[in-house]
Amino acid sequence: EPEAGININSSQFLTYILMQAVSSRAGRALAWKRVLRTSVAPLATTAGGEGAGGRKLYELRTYSIKPARVAEFLKMSNEHMNLRMAHSKLIGYWTCELGGLNEVVHIWEYDSFSHRTAVRKALAGDKNWIEMFASKVLPMLQAQHNVVMYLAPWFEHKSNVEKSFGTYELVAHTVQSGMVPQYEHRLLQGLPTRLAMNYPKPLGIWYSDIGPGSTVYQLWPHESQDKRAEHQIKLMENDVWRETFRDVMKFVQSTYVKILVPVPFSPLK
Repeated sequence: EPEAGININSSQFLTYILMQAVSSRAGRALAWKRVLRTSVAPLATTAGGEGAGGRKLYELRTYSIKPARVAEFLKMSNEHMNLRMAHSKLIGYWTCELGGLNEVVHIWEYDSFSHRTAVRKALAGDKNWIEMFASKVLPMLQAQHNVVMYLAPWFEHKSNVEKSFGTYELVAHTVQSGMVPQYEHRLLQGLPTRLAMNYPKPLGIWYSDIGPGSTVYQLWPHESQDKRAEHQIKLMENDVWRETFRDVMKFVQSTYVKILVPVPFSPLK
């Protein structure tokens, strides 16, 4: 069975670890340039331009829906979201089962900020989108929030995830100011151990750019909520991962977890 989601590129990982061993500022800068050449650029196979440093950007959107209108909102979304998906790539779309009530969470991919601006402009001029969906669902919403994120450069994104999962876990770590490099360094030391275990692999690890600062977002798939709970217990029985988790959390100021369920039109099932 093919691996699902995002996998560490071994050459990129080794380059990163070598970079961490460089003590001088000049040497560290040169190492970072090597990482950017070997890991960031291949991620930006764009058709309409590139984001900063050749990276695609990802927009995480969260909508809070009026409780009495949730069913209606989801019905309209199932019927008309194809109009929105014709303008840009949808990574995933979920309802929030735990960690937030009456919420939908979705992630969109863009080649660059200018690409996003062009998409928003096209949507504003899309008569079908406005009349059939946007104008009708806006009164159903209580709040809207968005975050702009970049994928961790040492991960290789796979968009052709074939396996369906019933449950997704979105973890947000707000890292202490100035401590993101330390958080990342310690995570990278232990992450290969977790990836080598027979559990689902992460589908995304992103760093916030606009929105909550110094925040790392992780998206993990699970076959069910019970399987997630079972995996959490077994993971902590592994000495390497338990110590990694302990050390990583020393740099974390706060954590928020949401359990998500994919809607029918979500590319990630």
